[in-house]
Amino acid sequence: MAIALLTLFPYQILPNETASNRQDPFLFWFFEKLPDHLDIFLNILLFAPFGFGLGWRLDKWKLRWPVALLLTCAASGAFSFGIELAQKYMPTRTSSWFDVLANTAGGALGWILFRMFGKRIDQVLSFLLDNFLRILKGKTLAAVFVVYAVLWAVVSIPLSRETMLSNWDLSYPLVLGNVPDGEYPWHGQILGFELADRALSTSEAADALQNGLTSVPTANLLASYRIGAQANSLSETGNFPPLHWTPQGITDTGLRRGLLPGLGWMQTEGAATEIESRIRDSNQFSAYLVFVAIRTSSYGPAWMVTLAPNAQELNLGIGQQLWHLVLRVRTPLTGTQGQLPEYRIRDFFLTTGTHKLLLTYDGATLRSYSDGRRGYAMELSPGAALISRWRVLRQFETPGYKALYYGLIFVPLGFFLALMARLGSGLSAMASGCGLLIPSAILEPILAGVSRRPMYPGNVLLGIGLASASFFFLRRYLPR
Repeated sequence: MAIALLTLFPYQILPNETASNRQDPFLFWFFEKLPDHLDIFLNILLFAPFGFGLGWRLDKWKLRWPVALLLTCAASGAFSFGIELAQKYMPTRTSSWFDVLANTAGGALGWILFRMFGKRIDQVLSFLLDNFLRILKGKTLAAVFVVYAVLWAVVSIPLSRETMLSNWDLSYPLVLGNVPDGEYPWHGQILGFELADRALSTSEAADALQNGLTSVPTANLLASYRIGAQANSLSETGNFPPLHWTPQGITDTGLRRGLLPGLGWMQTEGAATEIESRIRDSNQFSAYLVFVAIRTSSYGPAWMVTLAPNAQELNLGIGQQLWHLVLRVRTPLTGTQGQLPEYRIRDFFLTTGTHKLLLTYDGATLRSYSDGRRGYAMELSPGAALISRWRVLRQFETPGYKALYYGLIFVPLGFFLALMARLGSGLSAMASGCGLLIPSAILEPILAGVSRRPMYPGNVLLGIGLASASFFFLRRYLPR
């Protein structure tokens, strides 16, 4: 389990985002990195405990040593191969046949260490465990259980607030095609844009992607534009709030007629205060965009839609960085540029033609729907806020941050319950069940209420599952 925890982070498979990694024949998939001495050493060290534990288990079966060693190498190799194969579908991981070989060697080394020192280590661990259990008290563990659960619930509140839109500035204008100082123009045609102060469900998103946010009666529209074929032309009626054309005075003959025939842009006369205040108060938004890109690559990012006075201060920004589409959202966690992490759809602009894009944020989870395809979810959870103290956040790792955070909370709770049951302190089945269920059932409403997001049943099940797994694991393997 420890090996899986270390090697399979961030615990999500993304076939669409990693499709380019699997263009070569299968046997060439695992050549993404060259080995170095430190990497080989660490991979051997990683699997040594696995080989040690497997040797311990095989010894109970009274197998001959050549058979036991062969089985240990086969199991280590198969386990390592499965990990490397899974990493091929993770954008932040790399796969290598050298890792498989080093892991297999680590398993063999662990088996050898068991043959040499296993019995002595067994005696030392048994002595330490017996003395540890002797000093524990059931009432003390019960108090620790309650204090630990309450402490994490309290800590989760300020961490959850770091993912909110509470630091949005209400003095920024709404701009289509640039930022107000004209520094990062986008080259293309924006055919329509809509913005709402509510997140959409999966079923609502499918309809909105085809027909716009106006097709969702309860979308709470804040801005809506249908833009005609001529520059500075808003077609039909009902476009709000008013926009004005800002010409740059530069003409690029390679650009099509449309919203941006040169490097001009459209923006509100003043601050889009009502839009920004309603999104900040609801802590949710949905943005719908129909556009045609003229350049497959732009540096900047080149901003298509912004709520910003310049590129260094953003409430919201949708743009093109090289051939990728990027979304930046301002929160206390992501900063004034909304950059750490930013939401990025890789290779988006390599596909030409008219694009339809829907972005929705429900107070914790940011998701995209583009050209009929559902994108990955980036979760700005308390786990991301906690991990940001020690490492730079990455877009594809955010589900892993949540999993680690829930592990810190619920795995120890399961262990505390198992130790109480082991000590024979009168812990009934009902008390154990309540201890496994109630903390997770209480934490989720607290987090949902703070960030004003929907409740996620999956989070409740994740907490219960982690606590239950650690409880039954310790009950199963802790000596009587």
